[in-house]
Amino acid sequence: GRMVEDLVMQVKKDGDFLVYGTPNKNSYPGYIKRMNFKEYMPYKNHSYTRPKFRQIVKYYPFLKKLEFIVNKIDNVYVSSLRVIYKIKNFNIIVKRGEEVPEGMQVLWSKVALLKKSFSLVRGLEYWKYRYENHPLHNYLFHSYFDNGTLMAVSVTRIMTLADGRRTVVIVEWMCCSSLNLSYIINDVVHFYRNSDMDAFLLWGNGKNLIDFKKNLFIKRKIIPIIFHDSLGTQTPELYYDFDFYMGTSDAI
Repeated sequence: GRMVEDLVMQVKKDGDFLVYGTPNKNSYPGYIKRMNFKEYMPYKNHSYTRPKFRQIVKYYPFLKKLEFIVNKIDNVYVSSLRVIYKIKNFNIIVKRGEEVPEGMQVLWSKVALLKKSFSLVRGLEYWKYRYENHPLHNYLFHSYFDNGTLMAVSVTRIMTLADGRRTVVIVEWMCCSSLNLSYIINDVVHFYRNSDMDAFLLWGNGKNLIDFKKNLFIKRKIIPIIFHDSLGTQTPELYYDFDFYMGTSDAI
């Protein structure tokens, strides 16, 4: 509690706009009841998962005989969707690596112009600090270029959940309006399709629900986002268009 109070005081001095967090169920009551944080319910942020069939078999062993054929069907679906997107985006070249791709600042400038509300500042400095110069884990950039121009980027990492599931996490993404988010998710799923993983995981809100469903992601639990109430956060309509990712939390 003292650390949070000191943080809020420092932010006020610096003139920054807000303090936010993603508490777990144990710390959530303390933030809300004692530290002047509020959760704005109109904004719904959820976790979405795409389990592999072998994960289902762990819970229902009698389905083991179906695993081979289900995996074949799933691979056909992923590959077919990929072909459709490749036809629509035949100019796109995908590059992967651990360094921030060239053109990130220009891409952010395009994305920022589309913002109806507000966002974290996700320019070149942010991406280099978060994933290249001060990484918490090993991250992989998936970069999408059209005739040398960066059109989109996503970041993934491999993590093991508390229950032992090896999971591909789509940590964060940024794309201009001309490139469909579903294409980016499908590309990541296709890239890891034969890896030794149990599931895919991401965080998102309702406006991307169609893109998630096309890639067979299932909505799971709500991820609460809380804001300190003394820093201009009294107008909840500001947060309807807030894009929040696992990468913009301390959860990954």
